[in-house]
Amino acid sequence: MTLFAPRICIFHFAAAVAYLSLFTSAHAEPGIEYPIVFTEPEQLAEFGIEIQDAGVVDGKGGVPAFPNKCYDLNSGSFGYRPISISDALLERYRTKGFTLETLCIALVSQARFDPETGERLPTYVLRDDANIDQALDADAVFLVKDELIVPGIFPNAEAVTEAIKAFKRRDYEALNEKQTEALVKNYSLMTWEQPLAVPPCFKNGTPFLDCKWRFGLRKGKRTSDADIRRIRDTGLAIDRQMKAAIASGKPFGYEGGPQATAGYLSRKGAIRSFTEELDPGASADLQTLKALLDKDTDLTWFDVSADLPRGYALALFAQQNPDQAFSPGALKSKTFKKLSKDSIKKALARYE
Repeated sequence: MTLFAPRICIFHFAAAVAYLSLFTSAHAEPGIEYPIVFTEPEQLAEFGIEIQDAGVVDGKGGVPAFPNKCYDLNSGSFGYRPISISDALLERYRTKGFTLETLCIALVSQARFDPETGERLPTYVLRDDANIDQALDADAVFLVKDELIVPGIFPNAEAVTEAIKAFKRRDYEALNEKQTEALVKNYSLMTWEQPLAVPPCFKNGTPFLDCKWRFGLRKGKRTSDADIRRIRDTGLAIDRQMKAAIASGKPFGYEGGPQATAGYLSRKGAIRSFTEELDPGASADLQTLKALLDKDTDLTWFDVSADLPRGYALALFAQQNPDQAFSPGALKSKTFKKLSKDSIKKALARYE
């Protein structure tokens, strides 16, 4: 099955602007701007994370999977793809109380700020340049004939051809933003922003119960007292419902996926499966949970396993975003090239 699919998404400029605004150094390690944009899977693998088939072109390239297989990364235009992590990365977090499952579920959640301290978490975007280049080569004959591109954005077909060459040699400064967008807006070869490191209070996979919630995960804004209480109430309500469901053997949502048969971890159900088919006689606790979840929580799906500290774990923001989009900022970013490996490792060490 082909996991890369050029031209499957439509560019939404508003979404891209919002995404671009996330490139911030607020509360970050001095000298580091997050997210770090990796352009090759080998760069990300240096820090213990591999995304299945990233960098693979015509069956070649990419990096081998690490021994510890995780959940699928439902990350923006990369689609549904599992990740794996190194023994060294897992061992560093095990000393903090994490299990393989809880570390994996945290790494596929889209957390950007520590909910307890408000500090910026080290995060990354993987932009798969090898596959972008392949898609551009395949579509060049169509791009030069696209009436929306020529003569509107480029004066002629020759200018499109030269722009493709400039893009492939990473001379992004030779292109303006509209030209860059015109070339790559429909390609699906970039992740959304994912954590390179996760907070200690994620160690049980139940952050709504375990974190002293003071800041938002996505924007780092201070959480109101009312939302702090709601988060805690939601965590407690889910905990009661999960434990009751586990004890009764009641089926959970949907089961597994292709990754389950390849040695990868598999989600067991969607949070919505708790409440989407409530009958009039549902318990007061379940009615309360539905009301809490209807307030647009960060929760998306869950796993259930005897290997998990509480028997279950929750994923946050771990879904494919409905508006997939490339960010011109991430396309042109050279943040990784500006950084030394030691500076990144120093930032990660604060959490590991």
